[in-house]
Amino acid sequence: MEEVNTTMNVAKGISDFGMMAVVSAFYLVITAVMMVIFIRWFVKIVNNILDEQKGVLEELAEGVRSNSQVLEQISAGLTDKLMGQVETVATFCFELSIEQVAKLVQRVKDENNIDDKEGTRIKIKSLLTNLHDERNSKLDYFTYSGKSLSHYTEDRWIDDIAKIVEKEVYNKIENKVRTYSNIKMAYRKIKNEFYKNLKNK
Repeated sequence: MEEVNTTMNVAKGISDFGMMAVVSAFYLVITAVMMVIFIRWFVKIVNNILDEQKGVLEELAEGVRSNSQVLEQISAGLTDKLMGQVETVATFCFELSIEQVAKLVQRVKDENNIDDKEGTRIKIKSLLTNLHDERNSKLDYFTYSGKSLSHYTEDRWIDDIAKIVEKEVYNKIENKVRTYSNIKMAYRKIKNEFYKNLKNK
């Protein structure tokens, strides 16, 4: 009975509105249904792609995290090794400087007229500047954090050592052990400052 009513309604619609109007309405309904189906299908495809990409990105992120941890461990190991090498080079250079400055004190006493205090001061400063520049030229062969080791030295160290040398030159009681000890103490201070510069400069 229901099928008969549906058929009668369609026939009545055709007689009232014409065949074209009914076909057009049917076409619009079918088109709308197809559009909805197509959109849902397209959204489903996009969602599937996004889900797959999300999984891939999570795997990549995990891989990056894992690689980052490995690189940090390698970097820490290299930093410790490099710092050890820098300390070895610096210790060698500063120990050599102690010996050179100790000999320089005796040389100034022997070669200069130490009564001319200004001339002696200039000579001491000149000799110490030469030693400082020579040490820096050796440190230039080594780098730390992309800079040569001479970058971490200070020119004012020349004046610090010059004061000690001048004091020892003019000390009326000659004592080589005291001279060596005072120079060594000054270079220990300089070496500590050098290490601080490595961390802060």
